[in-house]
Amino acid sequence: MDVVLEMVKSKDPKETRLSYLEATIRLSSVTQTLGRVNDILELTDGVPNSNRSKDLVGGSAKKKRRTMIRQSPYKRVVVLALDEALTPTLDGFFASGASSFKAKAVVPTDSAPNWGSVLHGVLPEKHGLKNGDVEAGTPYDENSPYPSVYKLLAQSSKDIKLASYVAWEPINTGIIELSVKADLYAPLTHENAFWRWWLRFKHYSLKDSIYDYTVISRLLDYIRNPENEDVKLLLVHLTDVDEHGHGHGYGSQTYLNQIEIMDAHVAKILEAINEAGWKDDTLVIMTTDHGGVERGHGGSSDQEVNVFLAIRGAGIEPNSRIEGDVTNMDCAALILKALGMEIPEWFDAKLPVINSLSW
Repeated sequence: MDVVLEMVKSKDPKETRLSYLEATIRLSSVTQTLGRVNDILELTDGVPNSNRSKDLVGGSAKKKRRTMIRQSPYKRVVVLALDEALTPTLDGFFASGASSFKAKAVVPTDSAPNWGSVLHGVLPEKHGLKNGDVEAGTPYDENSPYPSVYKLLAQSSKDIKLASYVAWEPINTGIIELSVKADLYAPLTHENAFWRWWLRFKHYSLKDSIYDYTVISRLLDYIRNPENEDVKLLLVHLTDVDEHGHGHGYGSQTYLNQIEIMDAHVAKILEAINEAGWKDDTLVIMTTDHGGVERGHGGSSDQEVNVFLAIRGAGIEPNSRIEGDVTNMDCAALILKALGMEIPEWFDAKLPVINSLSW
């Protein structure tokens, strides 16, 4: 399961602000579960994924410094990236805002291409991110015409506070630019040698991934620390659900049991946000990077491509729908819009249409 949490805050303390929790949890079997509600909720901006590249205006990112737009109603953004499943916490989250179960992942349905599109706002053929490269430690090209939302935000203000707490370290080392100053955490890069050995042993030998427990422990401390109240973008990524899909099969009982554990992790994140006083000025975005078939993914089948997208925050009516076609990549546009930034002309990501919200 992958979870991504991103938060954005406006500079003016008098403004009405909204944070984004962007959590992406990849649940491969979720596409089957969510298929039953496919006709209930819909997502998007009305532009099919296959036509995204045709809508570009200009081929490269502008070099000039981008300034924050003070009129933004949101203080921070939190993005939850999830896999497919209906659970108590997720069910409550879906009902509390706008959602769609007809969102699409980008192809190929692997982690690097999809997290790359979520954070860079362009299709995989443009950002060029691949699992093998980022897992080998290859950093993202600092001169790429398609910088991440992290780099765009960092260029807008030298003092902006950004954070990324992930279970899969290549997000921090190969998808987000190394030049970006941010509070970063990943178990296999920040824990001591014994704990790193134990995490790998549990994952590869016992097929019982427990990376998420460590991420959640460190994350809760981060959110509860008053010094981090001004964080603008916080990405939280969880991976154990997906790892159990690879180890035991997407849709297996072990996989479904891990989804219940993931749901409890998300409950702790949302509770910490409430306790920290962030709820009223935080926009929370939840999506997934892909589904799965048997013990893998990467193709273009419905089980791999069908995902969901949901958001909760100020001005969004409960039980609202995200209209039209949408992709998980559109999170990039949501993040920048919520933080008062202009959406670049070169973005393939589009702003979803929500029937209860006027952007």
